[in-house]
Amino acid sequence: MILDAQMDVVRIGKTDYSAGSTFRIVWEGLPYTLGSLALMRPVLEKLRLKFPVEMHVVTDREYWRYMARYGKVNTVEEAERILPGVVFHEWNESDCADIICSCDLAVIPLALDDPFSAGKPENKLLLFWRMGMPAVTSASPAYLRAMHAAGMDFAIKDEVSWVSKIERLAGSQDARREAGELGKAYADREFSEASLLARWDAVFASVGFTFNDSRSI
Repeated sequence: MILDAQMDVVRIGKTDYSAGSTFRIVWEGLPYTLGSLALMRPVLEKLRLKFPVEMHVVTDREYWRYMARYGKVNTVEEAERILPGVVFHEWNESDCADIICSCDLAVIPLALDDPFSAGKPENKLLLFWRMGMPAVTSASPAYLRAMHAAGMDFAIKDEVSWVSKIERLAGSQDARREAGELGKAYADREFSEASLLARWDAVFASVGFTFNDSRSI
C-alpha cells in the first residue's frame, strides 16, 4: 500500500506548543465525513466542565450529498447541528496548514462499528504528523498500527479514554511537544516524499517501466 504524499498541503510545521486560555482542538476532512464529529460531542461536554475548549473544523463550505450533483448541503450549518459552537474554516490548500498548526491538538474520531470508516488507512494522521501536530484518534487498525510504530498510545477505544487522553495533553505543553515530535519523526522516517516516490518507481518497474532508460517509455 502506498499512502498519500500530501506535500502540497504541508506548507508549515508546528513549532509553538504553548496553549492559550482556551484549548483549541481541530478536525480536518472531507465534508461528507463530518458525521464522525458526533462522537466528540459528549467528550467535549465533559472536557468543558474542566477547562475552556474550542472545536475548529476545516472542510469545504458545501457539498453534494448524492452523486456529486444532488442534495446540496451547507457544511457550516451541518457542523453547527452536530457540534454547536464550532469554529468553521473553509478548506484551502494555501492556508490549511496555518489553521491546523494554530490549534493545540488534532482529533480523528471514527465510527469503529462501520467497516468502511474503520478500514481507512492512516493518511489523515500522517498529514497531521507531517506538520508536527499532536493527535488523538479512534483505535482503528491503521491508527493503532501507526501509533504503536511511532511510540505513542493516543488511539482511543471509548469515551472515557478520549476524555482522559485529551485532558492529559491539554494539561502539558511537554506532552504535546513530545507527541508532535514523535509523530513527525515517524512520518518523515517512514513516509518521506522520496520513499513514497521510490515505491511508485518499484510499482512501474514491476510492469516493465524504468525511468532511467528513455527507450522503455
